[in-house]
Order: sequence, then C-alpha cells, then structure tokens
Amino acid sequence: MRRRIAVFRRVRSKLHEVHLWKCQATRISVGLMTLLLAIGCAPQPAVGAAPERPQISEDAKKPSSPAQTKIDTRLRAAIDRAKSPQTVDPQRRPGPLDVDSDGKVLVDIRGSATTELAMAITALGGLVINSFPEYESMRARVPLLKLEQLAERSDVRSIRPAEQSVNREPSVNR
Repeated sequence: MRRRIAVFRRVRSKLHEVHLWKCQATRISVGLMTLLLAIGCAPQPAVGAAPERPQISEDAKKPSSPAQTKIDTRLRAAIDRAKSPQTVDPQRRPGPLDVDSDGKVLVDIRGSATTELAMAITALGGLVINSFPEYESMRARVPLLKLEQLAERSDVRSIRPAEQSVNREPSVNR
C-alpha cells in the first residue's frame, strides 16, 4: 500500500512539473509574439494570399430607427445605396435582390396579413402578389425607397427579400 502511495506521489509530482512547463512555454510564446508585434516584426501575409477584407463598422450595421430594425440588412444596404451612392461603404454588398425596372423589390412581409396592410402597400405604389393570413405572411413588390414607411406600421413585424425557390436540374447520368 505504501508503495502505491509513493508511486502515486511521484506521478502527481511529474504531472505538476509538466503543467508548470506548459504554462511557462505559453508565457514565453505570448511574450515573444507581443515583442514581435511591438517592434513591427509580426508575420506578414503570404504573397498571393487574398487581401484581408475590411470589417464593416458596427455603426453601419446598426439601424437608426425602430422601423429599420424590421427591415433585413440586405434591403437596408440597398436603400442606403439608392439614397446616397457616394457615401455607402463599398464593402457592404447586399445579396441578390429581385428589383424590377420600376425600382420595386420583391419582398416577404411578416405581420398581420389584412386588407388594411394590402391597401397600405398599394397606396405606397406597391403590388400585393399573394397573402396568407393563416401564416401571417404577404409577398409584394414595393418601391425600395418606400420600405421604411411600410415598416413603420404596427402590423408589420419584418420585411426581407423574397425567398426564391431553387429547382434542381435532373441528372443526365441516371
């Protein structure tokens, strides 16, 4: 029994030494990296590597009004671009939006799908494609610059680009 205790103590001592060694190695590597960064010798990106994309500032991502919180970021970016193309961050690119030649974008609207909402969309120059009151959803074409006015309504919860169906072509080698 004493022999087992002695072996256990030696093993525990060795494990403690290994742990201390790992901690010391970590401290040394962190210190070395800090020193390299301080004197400007940090590792440079490899030649031919893709350039690092600038990050979008948090202010650019944040909506400035309660109505904008209901609008998808891709639509907000398109609205910003349409309002003032010279001041928009060039790295802020929206995904594909279905915009027709009249500047109306195809959107899915979540909220109470009532006739009042349909009339409001029409009054803004939009066109209701379909309405599903049981799912509290509508699909409509709305002028891009009128989306904020639509989002101000209390019966609208969210506005996002319309989800498009994806059809898979049949495989030829079947």
